Amino acid sequence: WVVAGGGLFIGSLGTGQWQQRFGLVRSPEDAPDETGQTDDTAETEEPLERLTAVARDPTSAAAYLATSRGVYRSLDQGQAWQRLPQSGLLSTSVSRLLLAASSPTVLYAGTARGLARYDAAGQQWQTMTEGLAASRVNDVAATATALWVATDEGLYRADLNQSPAVTAEPAPTASANILAHFSQEPTI
Repeated sequence: WVVAGGGLFIGSLGTGQWQQRFGLVRSPEDAPDETGQTDDTAETEEPLERLTAVARDPTSAAAYLATSRGVYRSLDQGQAWQRLPQSGLLSTSVSRLLLAASSPTVLYAGTARGLARYDAAGQQWQTMTEGLAASRVNDVAATATALWVATDEGLYRADLNQSPAVTAEPAPTASANILAHFSQEPTI
């Protein structure tokens, strides 16, 4: 599964064949003319929507697609897509997706203004900004016990064994670990 060139493509390692499963509709101005060229004289603008990330649920046929205008979900290996509700998202510009193994699987979305967790039962997003600087999320990763969020303001860690509204704390740096050994010393 690859997001590239305004589309989502699914490939087979066995056959080497690719199929487009999701594509963005381009405006007529973006379409190539009879010579195969696009109109480069037109003023270039930000595309209406762009694809940014894809995440698949290994336990089911579900897949999620992040765009600059929200998140789509497919329950049938990418054959049909529907947009998830945007209620609760501070920003619809989603840059990263993460499916964390849990019971049930949890979907996290990194946005231009922080991290959100999708509540499938309530059909809404829960913003997770407590203790986390509300800045652009560059990446999200998880282990069995922790969620890691890389933002413009630094790296944050949240304990996944706590309640769903986790409080993120900045990850200690090497210098912070060293200085902790001198906390009882007098200042200079």
